[in-house]
Order: sequence, then structure tokens, then C-alpha cells
Amino acid sequence: LGSAKGTPSDIYVGTKDIAEQLVAQSVAGKIVALENMIDKKAMRERLSVALTELGAL
Repeated sequence: LGSAKGTPSDIYVGTKDIAEQLVAQSVAGKIVALENMIDKKAMRERLSVALTELGAL
């Protein structure tokens, strides 16, 4: 997590607990929270939304 704050990115992906910590650290960029990192369908759906919001899709 410490390296995420110092590394600029458009999107950060993590489990809910990691996402909460990223929000608390006020990282710049879109944060995508997942219930289960293995659930490819949910990951695809949430990343699609984030990419659309960023104008990348």
C-alpha cells in the first residue's frame, strides 16, 4: 500500500479492505473494490465501468 500512494495510476484494483485503505490514504486515481479477486466476471464488470468513467472505453 505504501508504494501505491507514491506510484501514480489511473486505476487501482484491490479487495474491499485494500480499497478502503487506498481511500484513507487519498490516492489519486479511480479505485475499484472487489469482493473476490478470483471472480473474473465481477472484475471485468467493475473495470469496464471504471474505464468508461475515465473515457477509455
